[in-house]
Amino acid sequence: MIACSGNAAVPTNTPDVGQDYYIDSGSGDDKNIGTSEKSPWKTLDKVSNMTFQPGDNIYFKRGSSYEGDVTIKGDGTARNPITISAYGTGNAPRFTNPNFSDGYGNAIRIRGDYHIVENLYFHHTAPAPDDSGFEIVWSVGALHVSLGNDYVIIRNNEFANTPKAIHSY
Repeated sequence: MIACSGNAAVPTNTPDVGQDYYIDSGSGDDKNIGTSEKSPWKTLDKVSNMTFQPGDNIYFKRGSSYEGDVTIKGDGTARNPITISAYGTGNAPRFTNPNFSDGYGNAIRIRGDYHIVENLYFHHTAPAPDDSGFEIVWSVGALHVSLGNDYVIIRNNEFANTPKAIHSY
């Protein structure tokens, strides 16, 4: 950050906000610390059990695949959102949840304000059962943003073979 003083720009020291977390479905291990590309976590459960803080970044390895649902909990801020994205090279991380009984087929659930979801691929999520009522049909979607969660930016993602791409209230 640069602050202006008279005609001169003076650098200001601002502490780093947030932590980077890495997840790799192939070579990760949930016993790892998860805060570097060399020691990533493996499972969605590890991510779901965390509550993230403003400025945290959650990076899924490109070329990885994840099945089931993951819940991203925690609030970012306007200046320090929580970002869910990809790292590495190759194809975008792939998310699917073909089981309706597992979180209504949602692959990612956002539970907090000020999140950015980007650079991910969602595919083949479960539709609602044929005999479902409106409320159940309303709940499906590859990416679910909960009621009351504001300022969520969803950009540069791809959705294929999903009954509904994004579910938000």
